[in-house]
Amino acid sequence: MRICEVLGGNEEGGLEKHFVELCNGLSEQHDVIAIAHEKYRSRFAAAVRFEALDLARSRRNPRALWQLVRRINAVAPDVVHCHAHKAAAMVGTIRRWIRCPLVATAHGFKRDNSAFSGFDRVIAVSRGIAEHLATFPVTVVYNGIHWPPVAGMQLVEPSPFQTGQSSQRVQVLTVGRLVPEKGFDILLDAWQGLDADLLIVGEGPQRGALEARLVELGLQDRTRLLGHRDDVPALIAAADLVVISSRRESFSYVMAETLLSRTPLISTRVAGPREFLPSAGLCEGDAAALHHLLTQTLADLPAYARLLEPVWARALEALHFDAMLSHTGQVLQQTVKARKTHGQA
Repeated sequence: MRICEVLGGNEEGGLEKHFVELCNGLSEQHDVIAIAHEKYRSRFAAAVRFEALDLARSRRNPRALWQLVRRINAVAPDVVHCHAHKAAAMVGTIRRWIRCPLVATAHGFKRDNSAFSGFDRVIAVSRGIAEHLATFPVTVVYNGIHWPPVAGMQLVEPSPFQTGQSSQRVQVLTVGRLVPEKGFDILLDAWQGLDADLLIVGEGPQRGALEARLVELGLQDRTRLLGHRDDVPALIAAADLVVISSRRESFSYVMAETLLSRTPLISTRVAGPREFLPSAGLCEGDAAALHHLLTQTLADLPAYARLLEPVWARALEALHFDAMLSHTGQVLQQTVKARKTHGQA
């Protein structure tokens, strides 16, 4: 099968990492053409045919749209697979000149989802997004990660975990960009009165406000902001508990890494975690509810870990990179087959 993968924009993040890894993985069994910004060229495997195209401009830019339709038709793919709203909107605009089936992956929530109109299939990276796109022909394919990480799971010195007498205290970890969506302010408010250490990994514009808030709450002796770390998988594996306090999520890589490492996880009731965790590991997104959940979980961590045994087994099946790769390939093949069956290609 000849697959044309399309990415709009030129940013750096989980979406771009996912795009490159998926192209490289699919190229082991299929003929893959990747259309994306020149900056990503060196990241693709030799088997991927890379077509550099700057789609970072307006999604309505006539020159970019003309170049895009020419590139797609020149490689004559069996299916075009777009990632996120911008690429989908651009391909959707030119779809009348593309004869093959169109698939798009929705990586996040948007108020306006008209970009997916006219697509044969939409892939959602969580059930939460699938529910948001219920009017479209949608299939859930969870993002998958390579596990264990290729670089291993060694802590970078110095270790942030307490040693000596203070090591008796439970070590709780949370990871993410320091932005309001991640709810770290909610977590700090919920941390009052808990006898455990909280380690916050990540950087972002909220750092100053969070530092001021933990001082205001008198949490300096049991809360630390560690900033950016290159050893997050190792930190997750070494923690006693990981907590997600987000106000909103489309899919959480922290969830995937935590479940695959078999580390206990609790979370607010957001897309992703609410689809894997038992009710005993979920709460509403306010400080009182999160404080109650933390108190209940920390009171008997071994008992909660036993509840997660089937969750960890399911995560290995659903959240591993190989599972995502296989499921995505199946969706693309089924879409091509369905179009041919209906005599439209």
